[in-house]
Amino acid sequence: MRVLRLTESAYENGVILGRQHKVEIRFVMESETNPENWAEVVRKRGDYKTANRLSSLTRKDLLNCAKKIHEDSMKAGVNSSKYPLLKDYHCYLDEEYKGMATASGVSFEDILLFKYFVPVYSKFHNMKDEDMDSARCTTVIFPRTPVGPIIGRNTDVSTLYKTVLEDQMSPVLYKQPSSRGYSYVSTCHPSTNEKGLVVFGSSIGYPNEPDIDTNLRIDWYDFVLRNCSTTKEAVDLLLEYLPFWGPCNLAVVDAQGTAAVIEKSKRRAYVHWDDGTGIATTDGVAVGDETAALLDTASEGYRFHLRRHEKLAELIEEKKSRQRPESMWEIISSHSPDSPICKHEEALPKFYKLTSMMSMVLIPKEMRYEIAVWNEDAAPCEQIPWEYSYLI
Repeated sequence: MRVLRLTESAYENGVILGRQHKVEIRFVMESETNPENWAEVVRKRGDYKTANRLSSLTRKDLLNCAKKIHEDSMKAGVNSSKYPLLKDYHCYLDEEYKGMATASGVSFEDILLFKYFVPVYSKFHNMKDEDMDSARCTTVIFPRTPVGPIIGRNTDVSTLYKTVLEDQMSPVLYKQPSSRGYSYVSTCHPSTNEKGLVVFGSSIGYPNEPDIDTNLRIDWYDFVLRNCSTTKEAVDLLLEYLPFWGPCNLAVVDAQGTAAVIEKSKRRAYVHWDDGTGIATTDGVAVGDETAALLDTASEGYRFHLRRHEKLAELIEEKKSRQRPESMWEIISSHSPDSPICKHEEALPKFYKLTSMMSMVLIPKEMRYEIAVWNEDAAPCEQIPWEYSYLI
């Protein structure tokens, strides 16, 4: 198990994180930030107009866009009396990114593009929800079982991410100094902290909602796991700092078995509290009145995602009398033909071309998880998962 001993210095922490994420940074720089690769993806969907526009871009255009987002973020005024945890946060990020550049061997501008990849991608794609080709994910929670909460997770990305996921599948402890809050463990990405709180997110876009006024964005995984010990604390904190994170669907569960899903648009949030039997969220769909009202619920894409959400509810109900790790594997490996939970690219509609590249079942009370990562010979659902344990 790798241990990253973080400090109170933003630059030093950036150096530590740059070394840890060197493979991912290099991958994003070489593959994900190539405009011609973007053009090829949308060309395969038959959108030649967008493909031609993307082909006209240069990498310099992307770097300049990321630099502008960062500069706007640095200028963003934050009322530190209202948002005390964000006091000097923008300065901290600037120094951290400089350290990451030093350690990973790329330029500061490259790190900015790595950190602001999603908004840059969205801007140049004029992105609608159906067009999103970045990460899509599903999270399922059995909150109260004899072994504590059981969390199932599918990470849905391009098969190009194989190298990154293989590099990150073993546990990493982010050991925090006491002044920065709780330490937490990454299981492919930050997942659970020393108090047993677990958070996972899923992608969703709200193209019809006006952009929010602030350009400052927090890393909500790190923000929640360092500052919260229970689901209620996490929900309260995220609602208090609403302008600075999302959009996404965020699933949270604590060691006591209290679970919730927050559907977060740019400006709104809907909280769905679990009744103790199980809860799930997935990408591309919102079911709260306020959040669903912002989406085109009659569109092909929304209905595709809604069917998957409804299937998850059916499967949770079906498994409620036997909520065990193997039951969770059955849910996240489901291949419902109208909108599968375990996604194989060849079986998906034209507008959705991602794959369930990583599947995982996490049992935080036992400090262990089972994980499988896609390879050329077998999807995660076809493998015997690896098992890892960790200590915090």
